[in-house]
Amino acid sequence: MPPPEPGEEDRPGEAARAVPPRPLPRIVLGLALVVFFAAAFSILEARVRKKGQFPDYSGFSSREGGLRAFVLYATSERGIPVRLFKLRATTLPRREPGTAALMLVRPGVGGDAIDKDEVEPVRSWVGEQGNLLVLVDDRPSAVAESFGLAIQPAGAPAGAWEAADPDLPLAARAKNPTGAGSAWIRVAEGRRDVLVLFRGAGKPKAVYHRFGKGDVLVFADPYPFTNAGIRATPESENPFLVSNLVDLFHDRTLYLDEYHHGFVRQAELHAYLEVLGLGPFFFQLAGTALLVFLAMGRRLGPPIPLVVDPRRDSFEYAEARADLFRRLGHRKYCVQALWMELSRAVARFAPPGAGEKKLDEVLASHARFPIARYRALDKQLRRFAPAASAAVGDGRLVKLAREVDSFLSELRKWQTSQPT
Repeated sequence: MPPPEPGEEDRPGEAARAVPPRPLPRIVLGLALVVFFAAAFSILEARVRKKGQFPDYSGFSSREGGLRAFVLYATSERGIPVRLFKLRATTLPRREPGTAALMLVRPGVGGDAIDKDEVEPVRSWVGEQGNLLVLVDDRPSAVAESFGLAIQPAGAPAGAWEAADPDLPLAARAKNPTGAGSAWIRVAEGRRDVLVLFRGAGKPKAVYHRFGKGDVLVFADPYPFTNAGIRATPESENPFLVSNLVDLFHDRTLYLDEYHHGFVRQAELHAYLEVLGLGPFFFQLAGTALLVFLAMGRRLGPPIPLVVDPRRDSFEYAEARADLFRRLGHRKYCVQALWMELSRAVARFAPPGAGEKKLDEVLASHARFPIARYRALDKQLRRFAPAASAAVGDGRLVKLAREVDSFLSELRKWQTSQPT
C-alpha cells in the first residue's frame, strides 16, 4: 500500500495503524512445549533405564546379547528388508508365497513365550506359503517339537562347531563357528527330511528341515548371531555364518520376532495405559491438547484491537520525509519540494499559464480562501529555498513541513465546502 499523501485525513473504510502482535503469548506456549517434550523424554528415558534398556535377543538391543549388529548388517550392508515384527505369530503377513522369512531368536526373553495356539499358524505359514523359518533357541521349544525336532538344553560342551558338509552354503568360510552354549538338537534316526549342518562335540547344533513348500532352519545356540558373537575375536568365523544366513534371505522380507520380547502392539486403551502408565499418558494428552489449541489459532486473553487511535497523525508522513531529507543532507531540495507541492496545490484554482500576480488575484477572489496563510507560507519558502542548507535547521525544516501539510489539509476542507 503506498504511503498517504501529506496532510491526508482519515477517510471512511480506510485502515488505521495496526498494533504489532505481542510475542509474549507465543513465547509462553513455546516454553510450554519445550517443557512438555523434555518431561516426556525424561520419563521415557527413565522407563527404558528402569527396564535395563532393551532385552537380550532383541533387534533393538545394542548389548552383548542383543541382535542390533545382525539387523544393521542385514539392512545396511546387504539391503535385506527387515521388519521388527511386533505382532503375534497368528497374525503373520500373508505375502506372495516364498517371499518372507520369520526369525525367532530365543522367544520369551523379556516377554511372553510362544503359546500353543501360535504353533500351528507358523507351520501353515511355512509349509503352505513356502516361506522360511529360522528358529534359534537353546531351550525346549514347542515350535521345534512341532517339526519333530527336540532341543536338549545340555549335553554338548560349548566351543567351536564343525561343519557336517563343507560344501553346504551355510558352511562357506564358516567351517568352525564358535558357540557358547551346551544345547543340541535331537534328531530321530532314519529321518531323511532333516539335514545336519553343524555339530558340536558330535551332537547336532544346527539342522535343516524341508517342510511342505517351505524351509526350516533350527540353531541350538543363539550366541553366533548376537552382538558379542559377531564381534567375538578377529579369528572367529561367526560373521561368515551370519553372512551365509543372510544370503538365504535374498528376495525375501525378514520378520524378526519382537512380540515375544515384550514389544507388544495393542489397540485397546486399557492395554496402552497398562504399558505406558497414567503419568506419561496425561503428559501426552496435555501436549496433544496444546498442539490442537495452537493449530486452531485461538488467542489467549482479550483480543487486541487493530485500531488504537481512530484518527491518524497527519504529521507523521511529513516528519518522516523531513527526517529522510535531513539525513541525506538535502535540506535545499526538501524546501524546494515543499514549495513545489504548495504551488501545484494552489495552481489548480487559476487559468493555465497564469503568472504569480494573476494567481494572487484569482485566489483573493475566492470567498473564504486562506489567502493570508498561503502568502505567509509562500514567503517563507521563497526566502529559505536559495540557501536552505545553511539557513534552515532541523527543527525549522520539520516545522515548515508541518505547516505545508496543515495548509494542504485546510485547503482540501475549503475545497469540499465550495458549491459544485
